[in-house]
Amino acid sequence: MGRLSLVPVVAVSALLLGACGGDEGVSDSEIVEAANLEEGSNGAAYTVGGDPFCEVDELLNDSDEVEAASENGSVLVIADSEQRAGISGVPPFDPQCAKRARRGLNALE
Repeated sequence: MGRLSLVPVVAVSALLLGACGGDEGVSDSEIVEAANLEEGSNGAAYTVGGDPFCEVDELLNDSDEVEAASENGSVLVIADSEQRAGISGVPPFDPQCAKRARRGLNALE
C-alpha cells in the first residue's frame, strides 16, 4: 500500500519539474511587434520595417528554437540578448535592420 500512494506524488512532482524547467516562449505577435516586422513578399514571411533587404523567414519563439537555428551555420539568427526569442534572416540582410530588430527583441519582457 505504501508504494501505491507514492506513485501519484512522483507523477505530480515530475509534471511540476517539467513545467518549471521549460521555456515559456514568446508569441508570434510579440516578436512581430518588437522587431517591427511587416508581412513580406517574394516568398519571405516578413520584412523588418518593410525593407526588402531585411527579409525574415522564421520567427524563433523560445530558446530551444534560437539554439537550433544558431547551430545551423547557413542561418542568420537575430535574437535578444538572453536568446529567448528571435528571427531568422535571409541574406543579404542589412546590418542596420539587424540592430533595430535586436533592440526591439531586447525590449521584450
